Amino acid sequence: MGVAVDIAPDITCRLELDFPLETFARLEQLRELSPISERVLRCIVFAARGHPQYFDYLCQLAKSDFRDVIVAAEYAPNGSQLYNFNKPISLARIDLRPSDDSGLPFDPAHLDGRTLVMIQHHVWGYQRIESGRLNYDGSLMLLCEHDLVGRPITPDELASIRPVLPTSRIPQCRGYDFYLVASD
Repeated sequence: MGVAVDIAPDITCRLELDFPLETFARLEQLRELSPISERVLRCIVFAARGHPQYFDYLCQLAKSDFRDVIVAAEYAPNGSQLYNFNKPISLARIDLRPSDDSGLPFDPAHLDGRTLVMIQHHVWGYQRIESGRLNYDGSLMLLCEHDLVGRPITPDELASIRPVLPTSRIPQCRGYDFYLVASD
């Protein structure tokens, strides 16, 4: 029997979000990869985005060439680095550059795979009305809940997306990358 390997809390939290029914099994799968860096473990969990088969594939890939796992998690198809998973998952994203000429606050490709919560003004503050992971296919941005087929994000909604900052005082935004205040 091997020595128990501690997994960083941010990795465990992401596993609980992405694999709620399989958290323990996925933790064991990551422990079996020891001695691999926390950076690679974060890359596996983040890039898998809750897809069990892709998680399994990334674990196998990490055994043969961990660099491919890093590229899958940290880099956009155009080669620009979007994340640095030497840092905890919540701090790993690299500057969110505004898009050049679309009038949108962020390049849609930089939103792909990130989490979004839609909130609405309520009598006592805000209430969560919708949340999920953003999926951008190059032309259409979808908000996908629980790996179901998503609904399109409208251009007005896309233009209204804002990052959740560590200093955010809206409790409904905690744990998400972005938020959007929906119209009443």
